[in-house]
Amino acid sequence: MKYALLTYSTTNLGDDIQSLAAAQFLPRVDTLLDRDHLDEYGAGIPTALICNGWWAHRPTTWPPPPEVRPFLISMHIRQHGPSLERFTSPDLRRFYERHGPVGCRDEYTLQRLQSAGVPAYFSGCLTLTFPRYDGPRSNRIVFADPFGPGDFSRTCAHVGDQWWRSVPEVIRRDAIIVTHHVETSCSKHQRLARARALLDTYRQARLVITNRLHAALPCVAMGTPVVLIEPRYEPSRLSGLDHLFSMHNRADAVAGRWDIDWCDPRTRSVDIEPLRRDLIERCTRYVNTFTEEHATCSTSPQPQTAATGSTCPRC
Repeated sequence: MKYALLTYSTTNLGDDIQSLAAAQFLPRVDTLLDRDHLDEYGAGIPTALICNGWWAHRPTTWPPPPEVRPFLISMHIRQHGPSLERFTSPDLRRFYERHGPVGCRDEYTLQRLQSAGVPAYFSGCLTLTFPRYDGPRSNRIVFADPFGPGDFSRTCAHVGDQWWRSVPEVIRRDAIIVTHHVETSCSKHQRLARARALLDTYRQARLVITNRLHAALPCVAMGTPVVLIEPRYEPSRLSGLDHLFSMHNRADAVAGRWDIDWCDPRTRSVDIEPLRRDLIERCTRYVNTFTEEHATCSTSPQPQTAATGSTCPRC
């Protein structure tokens, strides 16, 4: 048996942050599977895979191959394009009967799946399971992608009417600026390392301001004050999650209408413990069940097949 983790060929480290949330529940990671190329996996060995995150650039590769034992939790189905049609296809009914119900990251995905007859429930995002941090914090405010995706190299003098310019200059001077943008040439392990570094930065920040959903949600989990600037892309991603953090309208931010005490920033505090506990229990149960079902093949002596040299055909 194997334990797999999703990886990506995108330019957004928010995907990798979600994979790090899934990795918390795995006893080890044996292999990395590209979310948009699952059809290329052919190990022939039962493989556990937590399928959280955003789906998908290549929906034709869904569902995963038979050897993958998927756990469908914290999933968002892409609002535009053919993804929804594929994920709600009638020919997947038996797949969902076997592996469902689908845990939906947001209310939009829940409604669309249920309306198509797919068994589903609202799970919230797996990044809400990151441990709360109560250690020392820096005195720095972190801005994650204030210039928008891909514009990290731009300086304050060239961002026009972006909301960054409306932040008081004394705050900007001492701010830490990070980005979720990553080059496609970055290796899968480098991506995960960068995602870990981002989480370390958010964990110790005094305040995080961002338009990145997967900067905001980990901050909520870790207890870091966070303000989310209303994202422009696929607002459906926020449905059912927007009450978890302080959210600023983009126009208000650009105009400098900040409802923030910059000297003592305190943002919305919401009890996420019921969501967190349910996510942890479901993921733990899935991994334990998978391990128990296939443990005999990995712990018992396995007779080799003379012709192939292989061991137990199940594992």
